[in-house]
Amino acid sequence: MSIYKRNFFELNTEEKEILQQYRELDSQVSIKGIVQRKNTVDLHMKMLELYRKGPFILNVNSYFPNNFLNDIELATKNADYNIKLEKFIELIDKDVNEREVLNFIRDNEAHFIIGSILCNHTLYGHHDRYIFQEFPLPPNHQADFLIVGRNSMGFHFLFIELENPSGKITLKDGAFGETIRKGIGQVNDWKHWLDKNFSTLINVFNKYKNPTENLPSEFYEYDSTRMEYVVIAGRRKDFNDKTYLLKRESAKNGIKIFHYDNIIDETKWLLKTCSY
Repeated sequence: MSIYKRNFFELNTEEKEILQQYRELDSQVSIKGIVQRKNTVDLHMKMLELYRKGPFILNVNSYFPNNFLNDIELATKNADYNIKLEKFIELIDKDVNEREVLNFIRDNEAHFIIGSILCNHTLYGHHDRYIFQEFPLPPNHQADFLIVGRNSMGFHFLFIELENPSGKITLKDGAFGETIRKGIGQVNDWKHWLDKNFSTLINVFNKYKNPTENLPSEFYEYDSTRMEYVVIAGRRKDFNDKTYLLKRESAKNGIKIFHYDNIIDETKWLLKTCSY
């Protein structure tokens, strides 16, 4: 379920040296941020330099190294990410299905496109964020994506269902068509499953977590207020005033509906600001 072709649990010699330099600097700063030396600015500048030199440090120090959405790479790989976005737009401009979109994101390590939802549509994920593709809800369900993001109140969970970019998105009057209704039905199945089985997901999380970290209680104890749901289907041209009305009503019921052009717009903003 890693979103990277490489494994951040395995570092090469150069990376180990950079990580050691970082840890030596970090040891000079207490957990509460009380600096043990007078040269506060110098310490933090050196740490920032190491982050730019080795963004992998953020992955290694995170709860899920192979699923961490690294915001430093939004800047260091900005040109590459913009090319991936253009290819993504080219893809969904064709008559493709959900599976082809999922495969593109996986094969191109383009998870930042889905992660862009965090920019303007959630109140979490700005401090710490992870994304899991095809996350299992055993034995009968699977979320296309799960984003786990943190704010000052702890971690929150965003379950995402992708549907096709075209075909039976809405009816002539703008009502939800078969594709969107199918996505909402899938999400409702997840909701029912989570109500009864959320605590079992710790078995999944433990397979991918950093062995040096202990997961906080949000991963063990079910709290429905920490759960959010998204369905992505269709294009902007499929939505009219009635569709947007139904979209607002759906959001009140806990399921947000986006079209793919929403995601493209959010990704452009993400790559402009370089911050989730």
